[in-house]
Amino acid sequence: MNRRMLAAGWSFFFVLGVACSGSPGGSPAQQVATPAPGSSEVAGHAAGGEGSTGRKGRRPRPTETPTSGPGGSGSSPGHGGEKQPKRLGPPPAAATAVRSDPSGDTDRSGEPPAYTDIRRAILQGAGRTLRLTLRVDGDIAETLAEGSDMTVNFRLDLKGSNDHQIYAVGGRDGWRADLDNSGRWPGRFAVAGDRFVFELDWSRLGGPARLRWEAESAWTKSPSNPLAQTEFAFDRVPEYEPAPYPD
Repeated sequence: MNRRMLAAGWSFFFVLGVACSGSPGGSPAQQVATPAPGSSEVAGHAAGGEGSTGRKGRRPRPTETPTSGPGGSGSSPGHGGEKQPKRLGPPPAAATAVRSDPSGDTDRSGEPPAYTDIRRAILQGAGRTLRLTLRVDGDIAETLAEGSDMTVNFRLDLKGSNDHQIYAVGGRDGWRADLDNSGRWPGRFAVAGDRFVFELDWSRLGGPARLRWEAESAWTKSPSNPLAQTEFAFDRVPEYEPAPYPD
């Protein structure tokens, strides 16, 4: 039984091979190319060599230029040839990205101040400088109440490198900015009215680059009564996924 199965399988593949060879029956047919005058194939036959005998298909003549498929270098643009470069918009050094956020959408418990609610986040390239602005829903206190602390943060995701964290921390002693938890801020930082403004040289981030970003605010207040719950507020923009820069 096994021998019959093996024989039948061999016969099937043999017949399949014959069918694929283009011969209606018998042994596979050989296709002989017609050599171009003066070509290497003619020389091969004249020398008694193998030439193209027994080889399927036809080699391109010396005067023929093979054409490429879609996207190849041998095709002309507009007919499946080279793809036109994608327009990427303004260069990162002079671009802008803006995201707005509705009022009153913070995750919260207790009575957080209005400035914990983000209204708009802006990234703006200004030549050698990157400016990041976070607008909130009320004037920002210069110092926070006893037991309170707050952080506002921009997270920048640059391809091929680590994320960068640009943030400010507020407490009883006021506000201080930081870059990547380094303990220092290598740029300019201001709290004015309803805005946090960070400015730093692009070189601190490895140079102008396209990136993805998001901004957050987080506030907590420890209760004076140990039996009470901690108050908190949290907001993010964009709400679900990081946004591109430039827009």
